[in-house]
Amino acid sequence: MKTTASQRGAALIVALVIVAIATILATTLVWQNHLELRRTANQLFGSEAHANLLGMEDFARFLFTEDNPDFDHLQEPWAEQGVVFPIEGGLLTGDIVDLQSRYNINNLINWEEGAASETEVERFRRLLAALGLDERLAVSIVDWLDRDLEPTGFDGAEDDYYSRFVPAYRTPNRPLWHVSELRQVAHMTPEQFAVLEPYITALPPGGKGAEITRVNINTAPPELLVALDEELDPALAAQIVELRAQAGFESLDGLGYLNYSPPPDVFSVNSNWFRLRGIAEIGSSRLTMYSVLHRDTQAGTVRILYRSFGTP
Repeated sequence: MKTTASQRGAALIVALVIVAIATILATTLVWQNHLELRRTANQLFGSEAHANLLGMEDFARFLFTEDNPDFDHLQEPWAEQGVVFPIEGGLLTGDIVDLQSRYNINNLINWEEGAASETEVERFRRLLAALGLDERLAVSIVDWLDRDLEPTGFDGAEDDYYSRFVPAYRTPNRPLWHVSELRQVAHMTPEQFAVLEPYITALPPGGKGAEITRVNINTAPPELLVALDEELDPALAAQIVELRAQAGFESLDGLGYLNYSPPPDVFSVNSNWFRLRGIAEIGSSRLTMYSVLHRDTQAGTVRILYRSFGTP
């Protein structure tokens, strides 16, 4: 009897083990199937989000193709912030920034000579001072860009300075491609970069005999306006910002009744460089795209200079 009972007990344990194994296998298969479905759905949602963002890019190009290129201001359709486009299964949001409302860091160098433009360096120093930032950044950025390997004064930094870092690196001695490069420049801290970044951009420098990138007086922040022209004080800059809120200035001559003549080699009333930020949310997918657009007024075209996903 004991043997029979023992055999029955052993058989029951074996049966329970088999059931447990079968349950684990079934649960694993269900979970793996669920994961595969989620992966497939995410890929589909991601592809749909990507396609919709490219469509938003085409819409932005259309806006600038139809826009009057003679003057640009913050009351135009392209300047509306946080625009929402409902789409099937989600939504698109987007906004456009005028990159000529910022200071082009590549203006610091006279690229025909490959050396610093003292006038531009002084303007940039004034911007740094207005923002409460380390003014030594002006020369360290110049050394980062210029063609020589000689540090500028006591505050400059060339290859010998950066070679002490681990890992070591060198100055590029070329135009800046993206403002994030400045994170590596001597005297720059994360805190200072966070303050400076909204006021600067990195646009292609002009070729031989070409003008520097001018700042749009209709869209630039008052701190930048004051920094770029010593004749422009904070009170006058505040007046300009208040008046342009109505419809923008159609020409620099329009500021004459303020007894102010903006230097035409520094300011403009139109822009040709813009950055689109688009966010697509579909299902469980969220994708952010940044695109830099250039409007060629002579050819009547708008092209994409570059685009990135996730970060500007």
